[in-house]
Amino acid sequence: MTGASAPAALRRDLNPGPYSPRFCPQGETVRQWDERQLVARLLPRIPAVSPFVKLDRGRVHRELDRKGVTLMLLWQEYVAAHPRERIWRYTQFRKHYKVFARRLKRSMCQHRRAGEKLFIDFAGPTGGLRDGART
Repeated sequence: MTGASAPAALRRDLNPGPYSPRFCPQGETVRQWDERQLVARLLPRIPAVSPFVKLDRGRVHRELDRKGVTLMLLWQEYVAAHPRERIWRYTQFRKHYKVFARRLKRSMCQHRRAGEKLFIDFAGPTGGLRDGART
C-alpha cells in the first residue's frame, strides 16, 4: 500500500459495501456507525492471556529454611501442583523469589526478659569425628 493506491485501498477496507460479511451486518454501512462501533470492528479485542500462577513467596522462603530444600526442588513442586496452568520457568521463579528476598528485613528483634529463655546458636550438622579427626 504505497503511493496513490493507499487511499483507494483504505476506502475499500473501511466501506466494503452494505452486504459485506467482513464488517457490516446486512443493510448497514460504516458511515452509520458511531465511534464505539468503529473501534470494536477495526481494533478487535485481543483475548487476555491467562496470568501466571501466583507464587507464594512467603511459603517458599519458609521452606528454604528446612534442611535439604532447594529452590529447584520448590520449583518442581510448583510445576507439579499446577499441571495445566501458566507457570514460571525456573529462571523466572528464581528471579521473583530473589526480588522478594532482597526486600526482607535482615534484623531479628526479640522482646524478652533477662533469664526467661536460653538461646543456643546452632551452626547446623557437622562432620563426624573418628580418632580425633573429622571425617
